[in-house]
Amino acid sequence: DDNNDFIISFNERINELDFISDEEKKEYIDRNNEIVRNEVLPAYEKVKNNISKYYGKLSSSNEALYKLDRNYAKLCYIIKSSYGADIDEIYTDLFDALNDIEAYFVSAIYDKNKLDILDEILSNNNEILNLSRDECLEYIKDNLYKYYPTIDDVKYTISDLNPETAPSSVIAYYFPSPIDEHNQNIIRVNPNKMNEGFETYSTLAHEGIPGHLYQHVYYTSNYNNEFREIFDFIGYDEGWAVDSQYYSYLIALDDEELAYSLFYIINYYFIIYSILDICVNYYGYSLKKTGDI
Repeated sequence: DDNNDFIISFNERINELDFISDEEKKEYIDRNNEIVRNEVLPAYEKVKNNISKYYGKLSSSNEALYKLDRNYAKLCYIIKSSYGADIDEIYTDLFDALNDIEAYFVSAIYDKNKLDILDEILSNNNEILNLSRDECLEYIKDNLYKYYPTIDDVKYTISDLNPETAPSSVIAYYFPSPIDEHNQNIIRVNPNKMNEGFETYSTLAHEGIPGHLYQHVYYTSNYNNEFREIFDFIGYDEGWAVDSQYYSYLIALDDEELAYSLFYIINYYFIIYSILDICVNYYGYSLKKTGDI
């Protein structure tokens, strides 16, 4: 299938290279086509066919949602969160955090009469939050000194995924630089999902500066720990990137209450999802009990 993303995106990236000949590009493209058609796609088809055998065979009682083994779930939380607290404590902390950010939002916006300003921002009428993709990151980089250590001039490329084949679940992602060239950074965005305005600004901050791109470049420029190079700590990685969204709004607006309110709007559901995850996969709640939370 010529419309397969394994082929389309590979061809696009190879053709962008300026340090290999056209003949070499064709060799890479032909070899990739062969691998995708003869190995990758048949493997996916085999998985698909085997999974389909189990459709409709799950037996459940009391409308129970799918549940992981409790001990396995506990191990997943410890590994993924990079946080050693008891899960009961995490569950309580999440509800406390939800209540705290809701109270802060009401206080910051309604009690201080900033609803009109927030409405303007949400209507994408803020000049800074409506900068182009490259301008967003350059603006944040120029103002990093307010909250972060500055970094040397860093090269990056922002490019679109093919709109015909881009996964619907993907908004954008940062592709880390090779270990031998830390200044080669790529951010790929899904043009079907990237709306203009504060959400685009926030997404680019998360994936770029001061998010994952900054996180990667700063670390590799200042530290040399091969042990950490081979491990992935998603609680740290994503925790940093989510936190950076707040500071990117603070850089743009110079208003803590508005910045936190936007941060609340963007990340409110992360807490909801986390609470539901624990309820279902650790406590074993049924569908009805989950709906009653």
